[in-house]
Amino acid sequence: MEQKVRFYTSSFGIDNYAVSRVIDKAIQIEQQFNGINRIVFIAHTLDNDVWLESQFGRLGVKKLLKGAKLPNSNATSYFHSKGTYRPRPNDIIITLGLDDKDVFKIDNGSPSAKAIIAYPGIENGINKWKCNANNID
Repeated sequence: MEQKVRFYTSSFGIDNYAVSRVIDKAIQIEQQFNGINRIVFIAHTLDNDVWLESQFGRLGVKKLLKGAKLPNSNATSYFHSKGTYRPRPNDIIITLGLDDKDVFKIDNGSPSAKAIIAYPGIENGINKWKCNANNID
């Protein structure tokens, strides 16, 4: 069984360039592995969509709620809250603004995910979790 890969960005808050790098990393991982069907963005609530709105606009965020294709990606991408996400095998998970506690919970609750990429909401928000992850900056 392949190990899950873990990445994080040291950027925090709303940084459009960093969000774009996180999305690019997810697509890069998708292209490295077979069987990736979903890229899933997870925020605290569905109202915490500012990271996605900055990239895709309001209409794009609405499309992600039902599933949409990102440019250069064959996987379907979705936007979930931490309460609505249900893990599936081979997911690539991007957490948006979640802290250590939430990222650990999603990581541990998604044993068959291929990757988790964490984008912290605040500086030092994922200090414990990122000890086992690689920086994409």
